[in-house]
Amino acid sequence: MNQPRWVVDEQYRYALVLILVLSYAWAVMPTGLQWRLTLANDTGAVIEDGVGPWFKLQWMPLFGLSAWIILRRYGLILKMAGELNLYLYALAAWAMLSALWAPSFGHVVKQAIIIIGVVLMASAQAVAAWQPGRLEQVLRWTLLGLCVASAAVAIAMPSVGVHQNAAFELNGSWRGIAMTKYLLGHICQFSVLLWTHAAITHRERWRMAGVAIAVSLIVLLNTRSNTSLIVLLLGLAVMVLYTRPPLRLEALGAPLKLALVMLVTAPLLVYLLMVGTLSYADAMAPISGAFGKDVTLSGRTYIWSELWMSISASPRNFLLGVGYMSFWNGPGSLADGAYRRLKWLSPDGHNGYLDIWNELGIIGLVLLLAFLVRHLRSLFRLARFDSAMHGLHFAIFLMVSIENMMASGWFRPVAPSFLLITYSSLAVSRRLYEQRLRKLRAGAVRAQDPYRAAAMSASGT
Repeated sequence: MNQPRWVVDEQYRYALVLILVLSYAWAVMPTGLQWRLTLANDTGAVIEDGVGPWFKLQWMPLFGLSAWIILRRYGLILKMAGELNLYLYALAAWAMLSALWAPSFGHVVKQAIIIIGVVLMASAQAVAAWQPGRLEQVLRWTLLGLCVASAAVAIAMPSVGVHQNAAFELNGSWRGIAMTKYLLGHICQFSVLLWTHAAITHRERWRMAGVAIAVSLIVLLNTRSNTSLIVLLLGLAVMVLYTRPPLRLEALGAPLKLALVMLVTAPLLVYLLMVGTLSYADAMAPISGAFGKDVTLSGRTYIWSELWMSISASPRNFLLGVGYMSFWNGPGSLADGAYRRLKWLSPDGHNGYLDIWNELGIIGLVLLLAFLVRHLRSLFRLARFDSAMHGLHFAIFLMVSIENMMASGWFRPVAPSFLLITYSSLAVSRRLYEQRLRKLRAGAVRAQDPYRAAAMSASGT
């Protein structure tokens, strides 16, 4: 009996490519492409100023188009529900609900709608024109294009593409077409990761991949972002280890995990035993030195202290938070006291975990951690049958998780790191669903024709 062939879905392909490319471009460039605003405030920080006309013009068509595609494929999204990371949707709903106790109901609703829009864009990528590797292919070319454009602007128009701030950490560092050097560093590090993955899995020719990696690295080095460089090195090591493992790590199981924990903790334990109590400065010195910063991590510890003051100010703040995106909103906001003590207008808490706790309470933080644990579980399920995809997305997971210890990206409206982890989560869910369908198909064939089933198993179809 003839079985139906596995059909490749190409419907809405170009619309989804457009959504993916523009979402990343809009996320790193100034709203409305108004670079003069970043020139006027060359501090490496941008305060959120609401959802203006330019923002709506850029983003609302992408959100609307994504919603339309999902409506056309609503049956598939329902069938995928068992593989979806539902904590992602729960956290978006909790952010919207926080409008009830936030200082400004309308502000929170507007920001939460943006988060929902990002989830819609990622969901649309998973329900139409999907095939293994398509997301990664579009992303690596998009990021490379942004790196090339940034290099061109930095060289041809340094007044726009190079920070002119007198502060040593910023002065002379490239930001290209991005709002800040930190955003450009994010783009470059993931461009290197994606192109390296494409090379070692033979999805791109080594010559093309080598050029792309070299360009991305040159731009990354000119951003002078030590954090991005160190996070990239860690991500590359993890990605190569899991994509092309030199030995069967899964066979080692618990002993390997225990050995890794001992490898990390042993130096610290030896220090404590030989020297005595470890002071904060002693503990932070190796970490801050590795990132090229002082023991306050360029003043981040002072910002974290302000966040903890807000979190612990009342039981309601601890449990429910002050409201989504309701703290770091410039003069006149809840962060007024923090701004006075810090003596500058920080755009966020420079720690994604603390920012979530401050804005959405311990409930929001638990939902975030549940999202991460569920995503990690999905990644290790993926490793059983697709080590190449697992290696890349596990590296993305680790890099974004570490980034958020030094910067705020978790559930920030259109933050590139939030875009990336959301796209990654939905791509992994779709791959798991696809594998489940293949098993069901193989089971149906086996019941009707055992010899055909054996042939299919041998060919991997």
